[in-house]
Amino acid sequence: MANRFNTLPVPITRHTPHANLPEWVTPTEAQLFLGVGKTAITNQILRGELPSKKFGHFIRIPKAALRPLSVAQTELIQALAADAVERFLKTKS
Repeated sequence: MANRFNTLPVPITRHTPHANLPEWVTPTEAQLFLGVGKTAITNQILRGELPSKKFGHFIRIPKAALRPLSVAQTELIQALAADAVERFLKTKS
């Protein structure tokens, strides 16, 4: 029987759609989804920047808390890529 903290049968990666995440994710799953290190996730939880809840001795992060972070990362990557393309085109002119 599955418990309520069950993880997906397919591993979570940076390419996993937000809608496919379980309602509560482990810090490790959040790390994989956001593409950051475990220390970054742990520090954000300890500083209160990333909402979390303890279920017994298990820490879980609500799926909704990851959405703004993933959107911000995507926007940053797109801006950096656009800047790199612009600089490349200037060197070719």
